[in-house]
Amino acid sequence: MNRFWGIIAVACLVLASAALAAEPSPCPPPEQAVEAPAGLEYVGPDLELSGWAKLSLAADWAHEDPPSGMEEYNGLSRLRIQSQPRLDADFENGWKARLGARLWHDFAYALHGRDEFSGEALDSMENNGEVWEAWVQGTVLNRVDVKAGRQIVVWGTSDDLRVTDVINPLDLREPGMTDIEDLRLPVAMTRLDCGSGPWNVTGLLIHETRRDMIPVEGSPYDSLPEPLPHENAPPVTLENTQFGLALTGRFSGFDASLHYADLYEHTPHLEKVAPAAFGVILVPNPPPFPPTPVPVMTAAPVFERRYARIRMLGAAGDYAYDNWLIKAEAAYLTGIRIFRVPETLEELAALPPDSTQERLDTLLGFDYNGFTDTTLSVEAVVRHLFHHEDWMEGGPGGGLENEVEYAVRGQRDFAQDTWHLLVVGTFLGDTGDDGWAARTQVEYDYTDEVTLTLGGVHYATGDQEVFQTLDENDRVFGEVKYGF
Repeated sequence: MNRFWGIIAVACLVLASAALAAEPSPCPPPEQAVEAPAGLEYVGPDLELSGWAKLSLAADWAHEDPPSGMEEYNGLSRLRIQSQPRLDADFENGWKARLGARLWHDFAYALHGRDEFSGEALDSMENNGEVWEAWVQGTVLNRVDVKAGRQIVVWGTSDDLRVTDVINPLDLREPGMTDIEDLRLPVAMTRLDCGSGPWNVTGLLIHETRRDMIPVEGSPYDSLPEPLPHENAPPVTLENTQFGLALTGRFSGFDASLHYADLYEHTPHLEKVAPAAFGVILVPNPPPFPPTPVPVMTAAPVFERRYARIRMLGAAGDYAYDNWLIKAEAAYLTGIRIFRVPETLEELAALPPDSTQERLDTLLGFDYNGFTDTTLSVEAVVRHLFHHEDWMEGGPGGGLENEVEYAVRGQRDFAQDTWHLLVVGTFLGDTGDDGWAARTQVEYDYTDEVTLTLGGVHYATGDQEVFQTLDENDRVFGEVKYGF
């Protein structure tokens, strides 16, 4: 399906480029400059190729030695060549277009021996190639900006946690390794913007039902004890079009926004599609007592991974005062489903066929820039389930009645902004008791184009299931990145 939308996006870009170029000229011979005929001016888009390419390495040391024939992730766990090029076109009538791709190949799997890894792990992490951002943008009716194609839309004020930022799914295959701005996955949509003074109204028609990319079976980050059941994802149809609406105001010293979204969740839940069958067996007793009837489950229920249609109503704002930036967000969500299977027969039998939940997420945070070349940031989120039940807890999604998450970030530049230190930690639970991850990295701008990075990630196990095995993924990493 991603390939289908990639082809559609490329086709739209090519057709738009042909339509918007007022006087297209034939391609000149190789190594021959374009010369306009006498008395005529050449009209065509200004093209710019940009992007980056990098070589990244990572080494793990905390994994237990696996049984023979199982995945081995200790030692070199990544040797990846990756590139993200993009071609931008600017037309004289004000329209723009972009075509981008994300590509990589990881040689670490071949060095370890590809036969040692599951097919799912190889398909997910060894190679990657997809159309990334691919869109056309322009103004219609003199006031309305249109942007159609694969793109990323960021809502809210947070830099590390998500509350109102629900439009784009995330790449979660290597949690803790990158910042959220590099995790968002572009989605095919049509965006309309209309502004007046400090206000702007944004409308979204989201055509692609894309999901979070999660660790697969055989991945070192896979924390599930058993393989996931069959996935029943919503197809890309007109009926499944998703919607978004935002009102944003930008004023002197503060910004404020209201958000509404009607879309599919990016993470699945387990839905019972065939009920369990129950029967009775008779347990004999010593005479003259009659046998005791004992209920048993004669057939296990059948579950599928499905994606709930949710609605979100939220608000966000920030306020700048002196060296402080205060940030706040809130979102009320309905239609949520919990990724959890009840453990007892009584809970399973009582599970309603359509058990949806309501949740309130609130965020408060601040940035402080009072120190030279330094930024400190703290953000905290509380997610409250209104109709909580005990069986919901313990799954990959948490399922707690009150789930606390917070992030701490520190950044500092040295030596005339050529060295950059970053320390960022994400914690679950009041004191991180549900698990946490911390990343430290140093970047050096060797030239304007070349950046060198060295860092490490530490994971701490916690009470939540998703962190039960992450503490084995401690690693060091490095990369050489070339921007063009």
